[in-house]
Amino acid sequence: MTRGGGGAILRSARTELAVSAMPTQVVDTIGAGDSFMSALIAGLHDLGGAAVRAAALTVSRRGARPPSLAGLAASD
Repeated sequence: MTRGGGGAILRSARTELAVSAMPTQVVDTIGAGDSFMSALIAGLHDLGGAAVRAAALTVSRRGARPPSLAGLAASD
């Protein structure tokens, strides 16, 4: 849920995440919601790719040793 200058709330059946707004000088709010949803969907795509890379790196070695954030970024 977008809340304008109040940021946004991302909610699922089990969790809720409040995200602060970024300070800006508002000139026109037309398209803000569309931009928000486009970026959110693109971010989910990026997260999905990161999750796939993390799993691939984990199964490529013995034991349950997931990659560090640096190792995951290096695999990008």
